[in-house]
Formats: sequence, C-alpha cells, structure tokens
Amino acid sequence: MRMSGGSRSLRRFIAAAVAPALIGAQTPTFAQPQQPQPPQQSAPAKLTDEERAAARAAASAGVDLLQQGRYPEALDRFQRAESLVHAPTHLLYIARTQVKLGQLVEASETYLKVTREILAPDAPRAFVDAQSAAAQEEKELETRIPTLLIRVDGAGAMEATVTLDGTALPAAMVGLAAPVNPGSHALRAVAKDGTSADAQIKLSPGSHETVVLKLHPAASAVAPTPAPAQAPTEANSAPGGETAPPSGGAPLGTVLGWVGVGLGVAGLAVGTVFVGMNRAKRTDADALCPNGQCPMADKPQVQSLDQQADSAATGAWIGYIAGGALLATGFVLLLTSGGAKKTDASSGLRPWMGLGTGGVAGAF
Repeated sequence: MRMSGGSRSLRRFIAAAVAPALIGAQTPTFAQPQQPQPPQQSAPAKLTDEERAAARAAASAGVDLLQQGRYPEALDRFQRAESLVHAPTHLLYIARTQVKLGQLVEASETYLKVTREILAPDAPRAFVDAQSAAAQEEKELETRIPTLLIRVDGAGAMEATVTLDGTALPAAMVGLAAPVNPGSHALRAVAKDGTSADAQIKLSPGSHETVVLKLHPAASAVAPTPAPAQAPTEANSAPGGETAPPSGGAPLGTVLGWVGVGLGVAGLAVGTVFVGMNRAKRTDADALCPNGQCPMADKPQVQSLDQQADSAATGAWIGYIAGGALLATGFVLLLTSGGAKKTDASSGLRPWMGLGTGGVAGAF
C-alpha cells in the first residue's frame, strides 16, 4: 500500500522524536541528587539493537493508530514502547491516548510523571519539549476531571465497605471529594450486619457531585408486634379504679442523657475524621514540595491542599468542642436522673454512631 506524502512526513517526525529517547536510554538521563546519597545499584543492562528498533516501531504504530481513532490499540503500542525504552515522549503519548479513552484520572497521573521527572542538563530536546507539553496539557485537563464525594449514613456506617463499580474503596476516600473518571458509575455500601445501600450516578466532565448512601435495615430485622392491651386488674389498678402508670419506663432525664452521650461520641468521631483529612492534605502538599521547594507548575495544587487542610482543622476543632460538650451534658443528666445505675438491658437503650451523625435507639 502506498503512503501519501503527509504520512511519510509524519513518520519522519516520529522517528526524529523517538530516536533521541532510544539513544539516551543506553545511559541514565536523570540528574541524581547529591544529598543524601542513594544506595549503590548495578548499572542498567545495555539495550540491544532489536529492543531499540522494536520500541521505535511500536511508538510509530501507536501514533498511526491514535490518528485513526483506534485508541485502545494505540495505548497498547505506546505502553509496549515505554516498557522497552523509557522516554518522556512515550509517556506523553500514553497520557494523550488515555484522555481520548475518557481515562482522565489516569491521564492526569501520567502527565504528572512526565512533569516531575528530573532531566539531566544534556537531556535530548525531545524530552524537554515533552515535559513542557505535558505541563500545559495537564493544567488544561485538571478542570475537566469530575469529583465525587461519597457519604454513608445510618447504623454501622463507620465500618461499612464502600465499592465503586465493584472495586472496594479505601476507608480514607469515603467522605472526601475524590477525582473520578466521567461516565456512569455504580455505588454500594454494605455494613457488617448486612444492611446495604445502592446508588447510580452519571458524572459529566468538570462536575462535582455528592452521593449519600443511606443504610437500610436488613430484611430479617422485623420490629416486634406489640402485645394486646389487657384490662386493668387489682395488681395494676390505682385506688378509685384508675389504671396506674406502667412501671419500668426510663425517666426523661435518662433518655436525654443517652442522647447527649451518643451525639457527643459522634462529634468526637467527626473531629477525628477531620484530623485525618488535615494530615492527609498536609502530607500531599509536602510531597509536591521536596526539600521545601515547590515547582511552579504545582503551586496552585499545593495552595489548594493547604486550604483544604485548614478547613479540615477547623472542622476538627468544632467536632471535638461540640462532642465534648454534649458528652459531658449527657453524663450529667445520667447521673442526676439515676440512669447511670441502669444497664442498657434494663432501659432498652443503646447508643449508635455514624459518619457525621449519632444518637440512641431502643424502646423505653
């Protein structure tokens, strides 16, 4: 099959861009930090002519497939080329193909790998140009990535397992606005006692959505049927024929005391969650600024992480203060009403706690 003049020119351009990567791959191209000295490692094996030729051919085929709109095949070729010869140019094309496939989160991470790579002073011009292009394209992509905040409410929410499209999420991601690829997604939360909640959501590029998964009681947890009322007898009748009030009920002070204790524990739990969020954001910001020096390309992200950390710190203080006050009030009410001498079995009350909420449940 004959190639047009434009196709031949494109292939010459690809060969010119990939060739420096293949030549430079024989020796390390990254500047090594002076302090501290890394452990001694054996020198990388020298690439064979066959491996360099295969990487060049895979990258050229990947560009052709990318222009034809055959994105899954193009991604495969670029990844094979990178596995044979590491080069920022390969990673740049991988990120561009991931964008075409709608894998915006993965593309953002690939762009960051290129921009954070420390090039040697004598690095090929193609590497420098790839790094500059990756920084610009990652900045444009950032506004297109949707975020999804998942909350779980109800009894057992703190220990519930949350899955996104069948994949379990780390507990630290629940309650945080995390980047997610656009498109339709299935959410599910399952508590240890079998209660569950499901939701479906469709994210558009650049959107910011929140989904609340409300845990529902298991089907087997049926409320007991109340016993039929009985006619008053001499044992439970007051003088004059009036019915005496039933005994064994919890005083109002006891009920309010347990409510205060439950809400206090929930407040302290919320404060602890915000403390974890604060530390996570600070850690992410520090990771972007090695040795206290923040790259210009990462400064907006670092500032955003610092602001989120400050907000989390404020939330932690509010949670601890409110939780402590409610907890103290609840204990005072229990002590003054005599409820502290009664067990949960006698009063029929039990505290419960969920993510950002709490209280007591039972019969009294």
